[in-house]
Amino acid sequence: MVLIQQLEEGGPDPLVFVLNANLLAMVKLVNYVNRKCWYVTSKGMHAVGQAEVVVLLQCLPDEKSIPKDLFSHFVQLYQEALTG
Repeated sequence: MVLIQQLEEGGPDPLVFVLNANLLAMVKLVNYVNRKCWYVTSKGMHAVGQAEVVVLLQCLPDEKSIPKDLFSHFVQLYQEALTG
């Protein structure tokens, strides 16, 4: 709940989550076309020769937690890029 409050208060800097030694997920809450959305970007995909990933996902009306499935997805993309 505290993380959501930090995100809702805004500010220029995203919250940063360490997914593995070389991969970060940066999360912000943004308004896009009058809708609250999760804005999640990767940082570290370049280490495995890939472009960084950006996801813009509309929040559910009563959503109170960060969609952690995105973190798993980023890790899976990273691991698949490692194996070619």
